[in-house]
Amino acid sequence: MSALEKLLDDSKKRNKAFVTFTKVLENRFDESDWAKFGREHDIEEIYANSGLLNSAKYHNSDYGHGILQTLEFLFTYHPEALTALLTDEALHVRLKREAPELLAIVLDEEVPHVPVKTPSKSTLEVIKTALKNADTLLAEHGAASAVDRVHTALHGYLREVCDKAKLAYGAQPSMTELYKLIRTKHPAFAATGPHADTISKVAVSLASALDAVNTLRNQASAAHPNEELLDDVDAGLAFNAASTVFNYVRGKVGD
Repeated sequence: MSALEKLLDDSKKRNKAFVTFTKVLENRFDESDWAKFGREHDIEEIYANSGLLNSAKYHNSDYGHGILQTLEFLFTYHPEALTALLTDEALHVRLKREAPELLAIVLDEEVPHVPVKTPSKSTLEVIKTALKNADTLLAEHGAASAVDRVHTALHGYLREVCDKAKLAYGAQPSMTELYKLIRTKHPAFAATGPHADTISKVAVSLASALDAVNTLRNQASAAHPNEELLDDVDAGLAFNAASTVFNYVRGKVGD
């Protein structure tokens, strides 16, 4: 009996594993993935399941619940298909980052020892604090004062993402350079789904916005003693553009 079979045979461990797989599948499987999977395994309850497919297409709030129900259904009626789904290589990158012990079980490898680390304030927490400070500045002193804060937060976060993924960069990488490195080299950004090319165009266009935000931060924000600051509307645009990139990258890498 494989490690995965043993896990599935234990109801408590299986339920815990299904919760983790649900989170991974929410981010990695779209409508076409489910339809293809259902067809490949001749499971009409999946490829003709309009509820699951629509939730996947529009990422409805009940999508996670639908995935969990699907995993339970496969466990009961299609165990071989369930095994095929859980061992899908498309899930391995995210599993390796979020649940390495579970990935080892899926691959029937030795479960790695995960050393206990002393809790410390993560870079993401620091960045969240910076963004909160930016929100305060936005409310109390106008967007021009917040542009520098959100720029600092995003720059630090992009560097952290590269470090975690072991993506090499130069001595003084700009925010735009880091974003391009992540977008083109990070495994979480591998093109998937029927609209991958279109989404890629949007992601690429954001690089130009970041480059402009960097210029505005240096020449028209409170970061330096500039004589002419951005007005609130224009500064708000720069602030929101940087925040959009932050939320996009964070959503992709799963932090």
